[in-house]
Amino acid sequence: MKTSVVILALSFLEFYHCYENLCRKNSTTVLQSSTFVNHKAALAVDGDIRTTDRYCSHTDVNQTVAWFQVDLGKPYSINNVTLYYRKDGLGDKDWQPYRFRQFYLDVSDLPASQKTTAHRTRCYTANTTHPDVLPHIIDIPCKHTARYVIVETTYDAPEDDPVAGAMLEICEIEVSGCETGQYGDDCLPCQRCETCEINSGMCDCLATCINQTCNDTNGHCTFGCATGNWDPKCGSVCPANCQDRKCFRENGLCETWCDSTHYGLNCTRRCSVNCTIGCTKDTGVCYSCVEGKFGEYCDKKCGIGCVSGCDQYSGQCVCKLGWQSDRCEVEHLKKANIETILFVVTGLLCLSLVLNLFFILRRVRCKVCENTAQEDPTSLQMISRVSCNETYYLNPIDLLNGDPKEESCICEEDVEGCPQPHYAHIQKTSDISNGEKSCEKW
Repeated sequence: MKTSVVILALSFLEFYHCYENLCRKNSTTVLQSSTFVNHKAALAVDGDIRTTDRYCSHTDVNQTVAWFQVDLGKPYSINNVTLYYRKDGLGDKDWQPYRFRQFYLDVSDLPASQKTTAHRTRCYTANTTHPDVLPHIIDIPCKHTARYVIVETTYDAPEDDPVAGAMLEICEIEVSGCETGQYGDDCLPCQRCETCEINSGMCDCLATCINQTCNDTNGHCTFGCATGNWDPKCGSVCPANCQDRKCFRENGLCETWCDSTHYGLNCTRRCSVNCTIGCTKDTGVCYSCVEGKFGEYCDKKCGIGCVSGCDQYSGQCVCKLGWQSDRCEVEHLKKANIETILFVVTGLLCLSLVLNLFFILRRVRCKVCENTAQEDPTSLQMISRVSCNETYYLNPIDLLNGDPKEESCICEEDVEGCPQPHYAHIQKTSDISNGEKSCEKW
């Protein structure tokens, strides 16, 4: 009897599929696009496969799109996905999986929150239409290596009234598979390649292989890589800075040149920001510089006195007025020197003005004095009358002396010995009673 039990157990193990339910791993998380009342996403991975309403996750009503996402935490080799959808009761008149129509199942390395689905791989599309319904339990083959499993729909079931919109009611989801690099029911290690087809163990052929054709034994692409990929299996991406994203399949180095802003062995170094049309791809020397810069890497400033820019290599330029040297870095006349010259010139002009004024005053027609003590018919005709017993100085020299010994007057009259017309200088002693007058040439 014991022998029979052992044989039956061995037979059961032989045919038992031991793919792991990856949804039950601690690293796995679930998320849905919205939540109706308290029907949270976690209800779909609790291990309970009952399909009545209370055991199911449920997205909210009146939504244009509804999705449910399983995040495995890292890429796994997936074999199949099993969905348990809501179905209340056992009869045909009970609640049926109406909202299950026209859903689709994708796998991806990017989450469902991404705006587009171009990065996804489609495993299944339900084309069922009203009034038909899908079975509420469905097992879908999905042999891919991916991190995210996504169930999504935009279908609005006509049976919904008064509510509307796309909805998902997933009661349980199971994602069966192995760690990457394993295959078969027992999840054995892949042979001669890092990843392989999960059932047969044949090395994976990536979509980045041209014609998606590979060597079955090692997974190497037969016809090379699609643009932007390299390595024997075309699983590595060319550097983003390679021109047209082309690189050598053997080592990933850029095949032609870098883009206009990078240089170096693998286009990892950036050209100077002062380069206008890029730089040489081996050394980074700029083809040309922005205005005001020069040098091989455009890292030097043109002279401050340059009219506009300078020669890229020598720095020579045309100078503005007042600047000199090949690079216009030296002012011909410094500002301080100009200020000194202006100060001197101004001083000289002021001095010249004073001197001119002095000589003009010496020749000005002046008021003259008259001896009021004694009227002398032979006296000179005076232009203006002031008392001679007052000190009246009009001669500029006497004014500068401050305290002259004798009064001085300047008259305008024909005086013997003086040229015509001329000014005469009348000197008169301080003794008024003398009244003696004399004329000296001025």
